[in-house]
Amino acid sequence: MVAENTVLKPLPATTGLGEKAAPTDVMGAMSRERGGAPTTTRNSVDILREGLMEQLGDEQQVQQAIAELDKLSSVGLSGLVQIGNTVFLVNKFDSNRKMLPVGTAEVHIFTNESLQALAQRLLVGANTFRQLGYRRIISFSTDPGITRVLQGLQQQTGAQLRVTQDVQNMGGNMTPVYRIEVTL
Repeated sequence: MVAENTVLKPLPATTGLGEKAAPTDVMGAMSRERGGAPTTTRNSVDILREGLMEQLGDEQQVQQAIAELDKLSSVGLSGLVQIGNTVFLVNKFDSNRKMLPVGTAEVHIFTNESLQALAQRLLVGANTFRQLGYRRIISFSTDPGITRVLQGLQQQTGAQLRVTQDVQNMGGNMTPVYRIEVTL
């Protein structure tokens, strides 16, 4: 059994790896204001751990990945942005560990929310990424529904969107993967 990593520290309220306490639940507060049911915001590292477990399938690999992300976070190369129960892992490097140009980030999305909720999170996320100084976001998805969500984002924010499709070998199966580039 691998001990839980307690070293992870958050950056300002919505960014960083790890959590001392759950960040302010802005989306839940807005829902309660409108008379909606209260929502429970989960810890960003728990959401990340759950998503990594789905991808990697091995607890030890998940713990190693989180430890590596913690190291990258401590030197300013990675961080987390949590909006509701959606976590955006923001890297300043690509999948080959090559540094991206200033103002560009590779973003990986971890969520257990519906596509409709994800659309709202992406809208808020676009503004957050702008505030953090990013002008270009690169991401990937295996869900074809993400293209509809992103087209709505494009209409609401004026962001430029480019989606290309490729195929990757995932667990022995050839799976369609969408590469998404958003210019904010």
